[in-house]
Amino acid sequence: MMRRRSMCCLELRVRWSYLRLLILLSVLQRKARHHPLRHHHQLLMTPNTNLRGFTLIELLVVIAIIGILSSVVLSSLNIARSKGNDAKRFSDLHQIATALELYRNSNTAYPPHDSATQVNNSLNTVLAPTYIKSVSADPTRTGGEGYRYCTDGQAYTLMTIPQSTGNWCSISLRVDPCGWSAAYAQCK
Repeated sequence: MMRRRSMCCLELRVRWSYLRLLILLSVLQRKARHHPLRHHHQLLMTPNTNLRGFTLIELLVVIAIIGILSSVVLSSLNIARSKGNDAKRFSDLHQIATALELYRNSNTAYPPHDSATQVNNSLNTVLAPTYIKSVSADPTRTGGEGYRYCTDGQAYTLMTIPQSTGNWCSISLRVDPCGWSAAYAQCK
């Protein structure tokens, strides 16, 4: 609820800034049509004219404000993207955990892991397509930095690296067979 409200407020601020920019541009166009320099031959005849318009400093300030606003929008989009990737990671781990439980109900033990402990290598052939449609890969990382899996047959641990923290976190069932839970925080 709070994220939606802050994104909504950010969108309103961006739209308001965009509207102010459009108004400024229309004022600039209107002034350019009636600018005294447009009819330079009249300038020679009238020595005391009032030149009205925007100075270079004013235009540079407007350009700087637009640059600052665009950087704020881009940074908030990157934060939202990383939170979305983290949500997908945790959802993937919970789906894999559910598939592991279904496998254990059918086979009385969890599937063994390979020496690399990478989820895609060890579980994709065992769980898919019977217990899960396909084992998902990490949204941004590949190889050894993706999801990890370790088991002793009676308990298991799944691990990932969320973008928000940059540190490994784990999901364990019962006792952690690999000792990863003691070293890393629980995924939330």
